[in-house]
Amino acid sequence: MAKRAKTKVPNYSGKLAKPIPIWSLQLDPEFPPLVNPALHLEGLELDVAELATRWRHFVLEGRSAYWREVADCTKLLLKHHGLDPTLPVADDALLHALMTTHVPAFNIKLARDQYLKGQADKPTKLDVADTCMLLVRQIILDLRDKRALDKLETKWLKKINGHLLGVVRQRTIDAYAQQMRRAFAAYLRGDPTDFQRQYIERALPEFISSTKQIPARLAALKS
Repeated sequence: MAKRAKTKVPNYSGKLAKPIPIWSLQLDPEFPPLVNPALHLEGLELDVAELATRWRHFVLEGRSAYWREVADCTKLLLKHHGLDPTLPVADDALLHALMTTHVPAFNIKLARDQYLKGQADKPTKLDVADTCMLLVRQIILDLRDKRALDKLETKWLKKINGHLLGVVRQRTIDAYAQQMRRAFAAYLRGDPTDFQRQYIERALPEFISSTKQIPARLAALKS
């Protein structure tokens, strides 16, 4: 049986030469399906509804950006082959098959492989549980910027600071807090740090899903 000749992939350039970032397709805007209006920790109530809503809008915005890129690359592909992008395509299914087979920009498998390859090979200095704790710390600090903290909030802040200082140095805590504030923008640009990726992909969804999802390590600070 004769060997099948390899298909020569055209020499595409610009946007067509590399996969469209698909990070937004990895995140489910409907997760969690139910969000508790407040997180209860020994009487301390933290409003997470706004954070959950912002996260969902963030994911949906990313998906919209992805499909805008798909539309843009489709026009570039048609122009590359001398086709008028304003004319209707006779067979969309065939065109899509051609795209996914020959054009890196539409190769979902390649995009996913590159996405996974870019993930951290080593854990960050704070794991998912401690990242959730850092988020609680940031929420309380944001409250302190608006008003004086009550005794319970001050107590929690002291406990969380004490725990985190037992894991990393203060300068690391401050650096991660800065990265946390800039995580959404960095993720949309496609250049998040390992910590920002961990915060967006794992810690934040776990934190806002339900009270039960809050790591036991955080609850252990009650004592």
